Amino acid sequence: MTSIKEHLGNSAIEGKWETKGCSMKKCKICPGLRQCKQCIHGYFLQFNAVTENGICVRKCHKGYRRHVDENGNAFCKRVSQGCNVLKCLECIDSHACSVCDRGYYPQFNANSEKIICVKKCFVGYALNEDHRGKMSCTEIPSPVGCSDFLCTSCRRGHYMQPESIRGPMCKRKCPEGYVKDRIRHKCVYWES
Repeated sequence: MTSIKEHLGNSAIEGKWETKGCSMKKCKICPGLRQCKQCIHGYFLQFNAVTENGICVRKCHKGYRRHVDENGNAFCKRVSQGCNVLKCLECIDSHACSVCDRGYYPQFNANSEKIICVKKCFVGYALNEDHRGKMSCTEIPSPVGCSDFLCTSCRRGHYMQPESIRGPMCKRKCPEGYVKDRIRHKCVYWES
């Protein structure tokens, strides 16, 4: 977990934070007269490198994106240079996101061949945690013999089974009383 100071940079304000005597607009917690640590609801802490103070803004400056960490601290976080992906905090390149803003997850978009940030994974994808503990949308593997994860058709050499309580399934053999329809790749009832 990174602190606000780490997100803002090494020159972030040091010192003891106080709540009284705050004269800055929209500031909730101040360490001194013209310094801010936390903004009121709806505002984001934007670090000003010139004055070395944090100010509260509704819209972050160019090159920064609004961010709320797991502790509820709202601040403006520097965006990776050259990143053109909405809701992305860190890019692999200009069109591929590796870390999305809170509540969004990296998702490969086959149409644009980009990694974008989404709130909900596309159909055929599920939210999964990788070995580093980061969440992203990954493709759901197709059930055995199926050509897609919904099992709307079967792969070559497999046949759609009759309706079952477990949903569509593809298998190499048909159950008793059924024969293989090699054109439609499904098991059809055989009346003798």
